[in-house]
Amino acid sequence: DAWSTQGWLHFLDSLPPTLTVEQLAQLDEAYGFTGTDNGEIAMRWYPLTVRSGYTQANEALAEFTARVGRRKLIMPIYTALVQTEPGLALARQIFETARPGYHPITTGSVEALIAGAKPAPAPVAPAATDAAADEKPAPAN
Repeated sequence: DAWSTQGWLHFLDSLPPTLTVEQLAQLDEAYGFTGTDNGEIAMRWYPLTVRSGYTQANEALAEFTARVGRRKLIMPIYTALVQTEPGLALARQIFETARPGYHPITTGSVEALIAGAKPAPAPVAPAATDAAADEKPAPAN
């Protein structure tokens, strides 16, 4: 028997705030969350993919967010997107495309969220390890 929407929502709501890309890929392959037409599932799945760095879902996320203007369903996605610089750039791109189809209240909510965003900078790889920095040069013979 297939799960009801409520069963899937319970499942998604009980997942940790982030998962590995590999775990998300396995879930996506098994259950096909990316590209779902179910807004309740999408509003839970896409923020999880954003928080976890699962960029394989970005195209479907953008299409869903641009197509569906219901504030309840898209604000969790925009909220997750504006947390990082790359996500904020994607949020702006989606909003520019979707804005004409959004209700004025939704438009105002997304505008305010984007305007007030304070995204975390993109992660920077460390220049050197502490161990390498503490090593002394070998004496010359």
